[in-house]
Amino acid sequence: MSHCEQPTPKDKPLRLADAAGHFPGLSVAALRREARKGTLEIYRVANKDWTTLAAIERMFQQCLVPTKAHTFGCVRPEEIPLVASSKTQDGSLKTADDKLALDAALASVKRLKESSRNTSPANTRRRDANALCLKFAWRM
Repeated sequence: MSHCEQPTPKDKPLRLADAAGHFPGLSVAALRREARKGTLEIYRVANKDWTTLAAIERMFQQCLVPTKAHTFGCVRPEEIPLVASSKTQDGSLKTADDKLALDAALASVKRLKESSRNTSPANTRRRDANALCLKFAWRM
């Protein structure tokens, strides 16, 4: 009689190492890190960490990075759907802001250089130092 391996039910608790084995590239350390962040539900029984495949799938959904809409191509601007976002839009606006910031910083440096006086003496040549020899008398 042949013993075939049954698929693991998604709600069956598994040790973290066994659960990570179902997802190539996923390590136990990564699962613990996600649990500390609050994106993975784990159970701690007898000081051993357990989770389910369903919990890992929920974690992946929470960690999903949304794709950005393309802002280039042959589409008319009025045909591009507007996306509400709290982040600034990437592209030429960012470059313009960076250039403004750089110009402001350079202007500040120039103003500070012009207003500061020279603190070095006019003559910075090295002069010959007079060596002073001291004699020590050691007494015991």
